Amino acid sequence: MTEISLLEKINAHIRYWFDFFQMIVNVSKTFQNSFEILSKSFKNDFPISANLKNGKKIQLQSFSSMHLISNIPKNEQVEYDIEKNNVTIYPKNQFHNNKIIFQGGLDNGDIVNTFFKKDYGKIIVNEKTVLDIGANIGDTGIFYALNGAKKVIGIEPFPKNFDYAQKNIQINNLDNVITLLQAGCSSKKEIIKIDPDYQSNIESEVKSFKTGIDVPMITIQDIINKYEIPKSSVLKIDCEGCEYDIIENISFETISYFSNIQIEYHLGYKKLQNKLESFGYTVKVSKPHATNVILTIYNFFKSKNVKIDEKIGYAGFIFASKSKL
Repeated sequence: MTEISLLEKINAHIRYWFDFFQMIVNVSKTFQNSFEILSKSFKNDFPISANLKNGKKIQLQSFSSMHLISNIPKNEQVEYDIEKNNVTIYPKNQFHNNKIIFQGGLDNGDIVNTFFKKDYGKIIVNEKTVLDIGANIGDTGIFYALNGAKKVIGIEPFPKNFDYAQKNIQINNLDNVITLLQAGCSSKKEIIKIDPDYQSNIESEVKSFKTGIDVPMITIQDIINKYEIPKSSVLKIDCEGCEYDIIENISFETISYFSNIQIEYHLGYKKLQNKLESFGYTVKVSKPHATNVILTIYNFFKSKNVKIDEKIGYAGFIFASKSKL
């Protein structure tokens, strides 16, 4: 069950539909056959043959690729290769002035929100150590490195994401800054199985498969001890639901290593906010957005067995600091 009020849910759905219609506008501006693309994408009916406005024909393999291609800002230099599933961006700041290549960047990761909308740019990471729980294809870790982080420890359980992240860190010559560990994060240690062929996305929750490779679930304190993470570090958590288990069971001793924390919440924020405030953090919360609405409605009419409110999420960010943000 979500833990936000009815009024917050109503406003979250208003934000969702505003973003939804903005997406329709962006897709219509980008593709000639936008109606076909949108109708198929809502059913998750990929691949989709797409015709760009410039006449070029491409094959969209995922919702993520449609989202990225239709959301490239005019002031950003971006190149992509559909066949190789690569994205190249040219970020310019005081720490970096070269191109960055993301293998797997079209169908996974979250380049739009990380680099274009700068969702992770609110916390200053210059000369800081960052613990990145939910590293995905390395996009957030690379963002932190490009913004001056002294060290980034990335935790990623899904094999395909982990492989992409390793490659992206190496080809962009950032392995002196970013260290990766293939693991999930939890409040307790255990071993789970993950299918190595599973194609995760930015909404994939860590869960054990019947068969697969063994992946350890470890605690934040394990990571602190293993990598000698110093005090006043930065903690980022985006693990599609595991944030509740981690924060609700974390000790004051463990969390005190972090002066700044950014968490993407997925089912409401009250318990997380209360826990962080009980540890003495100043907490700010972004307004929740509804998620998975269209797909949930489609599945409801298709199967009749879907409980709509249990499948729709309410996501946003929590920012916690020991000093004013």
